[in-house]
Order: sequence, then structure tokens, then C-alpha cells
Amino acid sequence: MADAICRHYGVEIRDVLTGFRFISEQIAQCEATGERQFLFGFEESFGFLAGSFARDKDAICAAMLLSEACVVYREAGKTLYDVLQEMYEAYGYFKEAVKSYTLEGKAGLEKIRAAMEALRKNPPQEMGGENIIIWEDLKSGTRRSTAETTATTLPKSDVLRYFFSKGAWLCIRPSGTEPKLKLYIGAGAKREAEVDACLTKLMMETDATIRRLLES
Repeated sequence: MADAICRHYGVEIRDVLTGFRFISEQIAQCEATGERQFLFGFEESFGFLAGSFARDKDAICAAMLLSEACVVYREAGKTLYDVLQEMYEAYGYFKEAVKSYTLEGKAGLEKIRAAMEALRKNPPQEMGGENIIIWEDLKSGTRRSTAETTATTLPKSDVLRYFFSKGAWLCIRPSGTEPKLKLYIGAGAKREAEVDACLTKLMMETDATIRRLLES
């Protein structure tokens, strides 16, 4: 939803790798060039940072902003739930799902490495009945579409990302701190039922694919 809102208001949004140190790098760049003002940053695990006063997730600031929103909308006769529904109506429904696969020990790490390598050698063409139109490999730094291959804009990392024809996306990466392979899926649509159906189907098929690779 953040992408849709930023497009509506003409605000630039930048994707970075997971972790607030990468968000902090963007703050430093904005301050160094003076060409952009950093507004806020966030990550999939709900960490949030507003302004450039800190360089890490700031729960106190997030709580203050949420409290202010409660007051503003209460005076307008609305709850935060009411406003959320208005945002869904304006921008569409967006949902994400996360799944982790824990594989302990050296053998587990080798299975994770082999699964990532298998996906690189034989990238999927479709998942959950949706065609993949963009394949990103942050390790090699390439972004391949059906028309061309270009360089990615993100730093090199052991991450694979797939973008689907109807707007869904999928990301697979090994955890940097735990013996886990992590799967992230996102989808958006005008109706909530459509998003739920897409996520369910995509998760089921991707989960089956990953389990097959890890067990091989």
C-alpha cells in the first residue's frame, strides 16, 4: 500500500535491504546532498522510524504519531479502523505473508544454499497460476524481464525476488542471523477476497516448491 500512497502524492519511495542500517544510509544520503528530505522508513517486521533524529527503529516516535492520529480522527468522528477502510477503498487491499524454514547445523545450511542455487539455475516461470514477468537476483545484481536484463538498484545480497503479471511479488532469502530460509509474499487487489485467494494459492504452491528443494 505504501507504493500506491506515495505514487498518489508524488513522494519518492526507495527499497533497501532488510535492516535499519540501510534505512539510515538513505537518511545520510539525503542530508549529504540536500536534494531530498527523509520523511519515514519502515520494514516488514513493523519497525518504524520518522524523521532523522534517530538511526534505528523508534517505537516511541511511532506511538506518538499513532496517538496523534487517534486524536485527529476522533475529532472527525472516525476510528483508525474507519480510516483504514477508506484507504483500502482508495488504494486497494494489500496483504503480505511470511514463512520461515528452520534447518539446523552445517547440513541445514548446505540445504539452504543448494535450494537457492537450484532456484537460480532453474528460475520458476509461474507460481500459483500467475506468470512471473521480472526475476531479480541481488547476488548477481541482475534484473531480468521478458524484454531485457538490467542491473538492480540494491546492494548485492543473497536474495531472489519475483514479480508477477497481476502485481503480486515473492522474495526468498536465507536469514542473516538464524539457520532459516525465509519466504515473503505480497499481493494487492481491489477486493479483499481477491487478495486472500491470491496469497493462499501463491503460498501453497511456493511452499510446496521450497519444501521439495530442501528435501532433495
